[in-house]
Amino acid sequence: MKKGISTLVATVLVLGFTIAIAAVIMVWGQGYIGNMQKRADSTTDTQLTCANDVLLDISDVCNSTSIALGGFKVTLKNDGTKAIDKVMLRFYESSSSVKTFDTVSLAPPGIGTFSVDTKLVTLTGVTGQIKLVEAIPVITIGTDQVTCAANIKKLGNFDNSQAWVQSC
Repeated sequence: MKKGISTLVATVLVLGFTIAIAAVIMVWGQGYIGNMQKRADSTTDTQLTCANDVLLDISDVCNSTSIALGGFKVTLKNDGTKAIDKVMLRFYESSSSVKTFDTVSLAPPGIGTFSVDTKLVTLTGVTGQIKLVEAIPVITIGTDQVTCAANIKKLGNFDNSQAWVQSC
C-alpha cells in the first residue's frame, strides 16, 4: 500500500499557497496604485500651476543693433502670481529656421510676479527677417524646474511678408 499526504493536508497547503500569493499581489498592487496616484497628483498640480498662476506675454520685440549684430530687445510681462525662473525664446526666420535663446544666462534670468522686464538678446547666424517670436516660461514647483509648454506665447506670424520687428 502506498502512503501519501491526506486530502485534508493537501487542501490546507493549497489554501495556504493561495492566500500567500494573494497577499503578495495585494502589497504590490497597493504600492503600484500609490505611486501612480502620486504621479497623477504631481502632473495635475504642475498643469494647474502653469494654467492659473503663469500669465506670460510678449509686449514688444525690437531689433537693437546697438547691442550687437543680431541683437534684440524683448519685453516680457508676467501678470501671474507665480514668478518665472527663466524664459526660453525662439526666433523664427521661417518655419524651418529657428534660433533659440535661454534667458538663464541673463541677470536676472526670470520675471517676478506682476512685473515687466526687458531682455537683451544676441543671436548669432540670423540671416533674414524674424517672422515669429515664441516665449516659453519655466517655473519651479517644489524642487523641480517645470517648462510650461502649454503657455507658449507668440508674437508675429509667417504670413507677414513685411518685417514687423522694428529698430529700437
